[in-house]
Amino acid sequence: MNVFARGDDHVVYQNGLNAGQFNGGWSGWKGLYGLNTTLGPATTVQDGSVYVFAQNNSRIYYTRWNGTGADGWQEVPGGQLTDFTPGVAPGVIVARQANGGIRYNTFDGSGPVLTWYHWRDVPDQGRTPSAPAITKYGNGYFLFVRDYYSGIQYKSLNANRATWGVWTTVPGGGKTPDAPAVASELLAVRGTDDRLHWNVFNGWSHWTGWNTVGGKTYSAPALTHAGGFYALVVRGTDDGIHYMFYD
Repeated sequence: MNVFARGDDHVVYQNGLNAGQFNGGWSGWKGLYGLNTTLGPATTVQDGSVYVFAQNNSRIYYTRWNGTGADGWQEVPGGQLTDFTPGVAPGVIVARQANGGIRYNTFDGSGPVLTWYHWRDVPDQGRTPSAPAITKYGNGYFLFVRDYYSGIQYKSLNANRATWGVWTTVPGGGKTPDAPAVASELLAVRGTDDRLHWNVFNGWSHWTGWNTVGGKTYSAPALTHAGGFYALVVRGTDDGIHYMFYD
């Protein structure tokens, strides 16, 4: 598992946990130098390579993590501006605009420089006051956002990365003051009580209901899924970085 975080010096740092060593075996923090950011990074795995995305001066940049550092930061083409961390999944990136609208772009490849297409509006005039989150699940994708009433909305994207479904509210009355986090079929949010809450869905309309994780955070969580496990990573109330696993 790789964890990427913004340091106090505005550099993105990486730390890796060796497989099978859930309570130790961390590699230590390494800087991905060459770009400063005021926001937390976003990551995805594309064709077996780890890509890290970060914002600088309202522009979006990305780099491939090569195991020891960054291959070199590249700007995502198309001139899309955002003051929020983008949401990323294999082949898709979503970004919040200044007016709260949501745009997306698609990409392919596995080298240091990806092949990009063009920015398009997510249809149906969806709006969010926070960063969007997107995950690959089943044969397509699901986009999650916090709405302006602090509820959580989601929308499907077909495997062709062009055909969208309709906006739907996550049931159960869950609310968040921050961006949601999603990986595969698991959704995690910081609640209005500053505790961490999670919910599981089947990709369409069936949800298991909200559950609470111990501990508190004052920031949006991060979530990933691999090898049969979910890893939830948060900034603690002590400003340290804390994690737990869920299977």
